[in-house]
Amino acid sequence: MHDHRESTVDRCLLYLDTRELPNEREAELRAALDQGYRLAVATPNPAAYRGYPLTHLVEAPVGDYDKAEEVIVDYLDRHSVTVRGIVAWKDREVELAARLGVRLGLPTTDPGAAVNVRDKVRTRRLLDGVAGANPRYRVVRSEADLAEAVAGVGTPCLLKPAGNSGSRGIRRVTDPAEAVAEYREFVAHNAAQAGEMFHYYADAVLVEQELTGSEHSVAGVVSDGRVITLAVADKLFDRSLPLQYQNTVPSRLPEAVLREMLDLTRRAVTATGIDHCGFHVDVMATGDGVRVLEVGGRLGGELINSHLVPLAQPGLNPYRVLLDVVQGHCPLDRDDYTGLFAGSAASRVVMPPGFGVLDRIEGIQDVRRDPRCRGFMQLHGPGQEMVPPRVRFKGYEIGYLLAQCGPDEDIDATVAELLDRLTITVTPVEETPRRESAHAVG
Repeated sequence: MHDHRESTVDRCLLYLDTRELPNEREAELRAALDQGYRLAVATPNPAAYRGYPLTHLVEAPVGDYDKAEEVIVDYLDRHSVTVRGIVAWKDREVELAARLGVRLGLPTTDPGAAVNVRDKVRTRRLLDGVAGANPRYRVVRSEADLAEAVAGVGTPCLLKPAGNSGSRGIRRVTDPAEAVAEYREFVAHNAAQAGEMFHYYADAVLVEQELTGSEHSVAGVVSDGRVITLAVADKLFDRSLPLQYQNTVPSRLPEAVLREMLDLTRRAVTATGIDHCGFHVDVMATGDGVRVLEVGGRLGGELINSHLVPLAQPGLNPYRVLLDVVQGHCPLDRDDYTGLFAGSAASRVVMPPGFGVLDRIEGIQDVRRDPRCRGFMQLHGPGQEMVPPRVRFKGYEIGYLLAQCGPDEDIDATVAELLDRLTITVTPVEETPRRESAHAVG
């Protein structure tokens, strides 16, 4: 691995906000600050950055691309700031990063290619040209199109917003006779959400085949058209909620399946045209082969790139790699790093034993003292109500556990042992008696 960076003295990078989990935000900021970069952050929420040694903090509505572009460029001009690279950490800002990159003459994804990964309809149509990538799907633009689409795809199928991410807003159809009712609830739910992500490309809905198999995420970067894969994470879901609750690096898939997955990932990313950026490709290994669920034009979240990859493969930090890539150069010699891990790491959502108001959480300090625990981030505490994710995003997540073990140890057993030290009780909101003590779910 060669280091092609020039001196970081007087260099400034522009971040278009950061991810919202505190430990991911911290890792994103530290990736630049610890290397001596000056940092400008454009955000609609300046209060989230209080206390960080930022050189510039630009209050900008990063979800309103036209307005944000003018606000940011005007700020940079007025303060004579020259930025050397732009980073989008979330899907919302991928298009804005491309537009600003072109305007400022920086290495960037073409704005049209940015739309390719933001509009899931365009993604699917591009992937029609990548053999084996797509599940069956149809595009629906009105209720009148629904019956034909469901018949073509078959049930069970999923209704997916064209512009959302993170599994938000998805609805399942199991019976064609119920499709119209499900569609109406899907449209009403997405229209009522206050978050900007629910309203991008809202004129189209994807009807997709519901696949069965194991889900995974491939992390990497694209530099001058070169697709570099860094890690494959295994994902675990509770479909009854629904909630993705664990990520593990490296993947435990058979070698042949991993090779198929990495080949498909490279072809899919190349088809979208994204460049000078991170990427994540969510995939499913099915009985009929690997299929692409989503292509993202930025590094994935869920602690995979911020914590799991550096823990399991010391010396490889995806965030630091990305900061080079957005400036037009790459420090990596290889095209694939997925087979070089020295150990295993996992992130686990800590969930309550049921819905209701958190009453008691015990054992956190005991977990933190275990050397296999590499972090415990608590989001909710006693007195707060835990609700399904469809009611409130991350509304069923007490916190996140990070665990690490060596190559000859079982990471799943490690996580289970750590979780078993927690005791969590809730009081259901419809009942007044205190619920009996129960161990953390999962």
